[in-house]
Amino acid sequence: MEPDNYLRSTVDLVGQISSRYLELGARLYKIREEKLYLASYETFYDFLYHADIKPDTCSKLTKVHENFIVKGHVAPEQISNIGYTF
Repeated sequence: MEPDNYLRSTVDLVGQISSRYLELGARLYKIREEKLYLASYETFYDFLYHADIKPDTCSKLTKVHENFIVKGHVAPEQISNIGYTF
């Protein structure tokens, strides 16, 4: 791969990560709220352990989703560029 293409694809990857964390937060929120974890796990924390997601990371992701998307009615596209830091 040419260096310019490699650099561009790396920048694209960062953009994907920025938007994918919102998707992960939405999924975790749904799994927790709808108790979807009960199909395979006794507790939500059992699911998090299996998925290798720390509870505090899950809390941050789901709070972003709950506060901005669910309660604030903000479209994910509007906040996908704010980045992530955990």
